[in-house]
Amino acid sequence: METEHVKQTDSLPLPESFQSKDNGEGPLLPAETAGKTITCKAAVAWGAKRALVIEEVQVDPPNTMEVRIKITHTSLCHTDLSFWMVEEESTFPRILGHEGAGIVESVGEGITDLMPGDHVIPFFTGECGNCVFCKSKKTNQCEKFKIDLTRRLMRSDEKTRFSIGGKPVYHFMATSTFSEYTVVDYACVAKIDPEAPLDKVCLLGCGIATGFGAVMNLTEIGQGSTVAVFGLGTVGLAVAQGASLRGASTIIGIDTNPHKFTKAKAMGVTECINPKEYEKPIQDVIRDMSNGGVDYSFECIGNTDVLYQAFFSTNEPLGLTVLLGLDTSPRKICLHPLDLFSGRRIVASILGGVKGKSQLPQLVDKFMHKELDVEEFITHTLPFSEVNKAFDLLLEGNCLRLSRNGLIGDCFEYSPTDMPHIDSETKPGLLSKEVMPTFSPINQSSKNCTQNSEFEIDVSCEEDDMGMSEVDDMLCWDEVFTKETQFPDYNGLLEMSEMAKSLESN
Repeated sequence: METEHVKQTDSLPLPESFQSKDNGEGPLLPAETAGKTITCKAAVAWGAKRALVIEEVQVDPPNTMEVRIKITHTSLCHTDLSFWMVEEESTFPRILGHEGAGIVESVGEGITDLMPGDHVIPFFTGECGNCVFCKSKKTNQCEKFKIDLTRRLMRSDEKTRFSIGGKPVYHFMATSTFSEYTVVDYACVAKIDPEAPLDKVCLLGCGIATGFGAVMNLTEIGQGSTVAVFGLGTVGLAVAQGASLRGASTIIGIDTNPHKFTKAKAMGVTECINPKEYEKPIQDVIRDMSNGGVDYSFECIGNTDVLYQAFFSTNEPLGLTVLLGLDTSPRKICLHPLDLFSGRRIVASILGGVKGKSQLPQLVDKFMHKELDVEEFITHTLPFSEVNKAFDLLLEGNCLRLSRNGLIGDCFEYSPTDMPHIDSETKPGLLSKEVMPTFSPINQSSKNCTQNSEFEIDVSCEEDDMGMSEVDDMLCWDEVFTKETQFPDYNGLLEMSEMAKSLESN
C-alpha cells in the first residue's frame, strides 16, 4: 500500500491533506493522502507504567463506514492513566487518548453525513442512530457501538489501523487521540460547528459532557434543589455548573484538596467542605447541613466507599445518587436492601447519558452561546513532546485539564488507592514516587521525541482520591450485624441472617 508522509507545520489552519478550490473559497477537497497510508507522530504506550514515546506510526485509510481524522487538540484523562497502568501485555503497544477534536481527512465507503474538512469530535460510546437503544430516550448505549473498554481493534475487520514497521499498534476506547491522525467508526464521530474553537470544544468529548450531561439527562434539578458533589475535578465542576444553571439553591462540594475550593465556588458551588476537618462521617455532616439530606448527590471520583457516603447524604424519601466515577477495583457496593426501601435511589451513567452524534453538537452550541463554560477547565497547556509531564501533573493532582494542540481529555474516574503498586504511606490520591518515578522526557530516553512537535497538550487533571476510603460505618452483609446501633431490632436481624445462611447451605 502506498504511504504518504505528512510533515508537521508551524500553524494548523487546516491539515495538509486538504486543499481548497476557487481561490480558497468553496468546499474542501481531499488531496493526495486520501486512500493512502499516512505516516505521522503518535505517543505510543509500550507497556504498563512506562513513559510514552513519540513515534512515527503508519495510519491506514478508513475501511467502509470508518473515518480518518486529523487530531488537532486532545487532553489527558484519568481513564488514560488507569489503562496505562494495567499489567496486561496483550494491550500494548497502544495509542491512548479519548478526548479530542479535529478535522475529517477522509471517509470510507458508505459515509454520507461526513466529508473531508468537517470539524468533528470523536467519542468513545457510539450512536448508530438505527438500533432500538439509539432510538430510545432512556439510554445512550448503542446496541453495536456502546463503550467497550477492552476493545483494541476496529469492529469492521477486527484489525488495527495503526502500525510501526508493519507491526500492529492497538486502539484505545474507539478513539486513540494521542496521534496526529486516527481512524474511528462512523458511529463515534460528531460533526460540530466549524466556527467552534477546537482547542476548547475538544474537552466536550468526555469529562465536561459527563458531568453537565448527567445533570441535564438524569435528574430533575430545578429551582431550589439541593445538591452534593463528591469530587471537584472536571466532572464534579461540570456537575456544579449544570446544577447552577438549572437553579439549584445549594450545591455542596466535597473534596480533601482545599486548593480546589476557589475555582469550585466560581463555577457554581455554594459551600465547600473537607472531610478531613470533621470527626463524624461526612454523610452525617451533609445531612445536618441540608435539613435531612440533599435531593441529589453525584459521585465523581470512582471510589466505592465514597459512593456509599454519597448515597447516605441524600434525603430518605426522594434522594437520588448519580454514579459517574469508575472504580476499577473488584469491590462491590455494600448496601442492605432496607436502605433502598427508604426511597433513596442510585443510577449510573456513561458520558452523562449524552448521545454522541446527536447531542454533543448541542453542547458545542451551548458553549458558543456562552451557556456552558469550558475554558475554566484548562489549567495547563504543554507541547506534545511533554506528554509524560502531563502524566506527572495528573498523578500529582495539580491540574484540572491539560491541553495540547492535538490532545485534551478526561472522562472516567478511578480510585488511586485501589490501583496496583500504591504506597499506603503516600498522601491519599498520589502514587508512590518510589514505585512510580516521574516520567518526563528530561529524565527518560525518548529517542523519537521531537521537541518541536506541533501538538500542545491541554492537561486537565481529574479528581484524585479524596482520602475517604476509611468509612466508619461502611457495612457489608457479613458486617452489618456487628454494629447494634445500625438497626433497632439487632437480635431479630441476626436470627434472619442465621436462617438465611442455613437455607443457603441446604
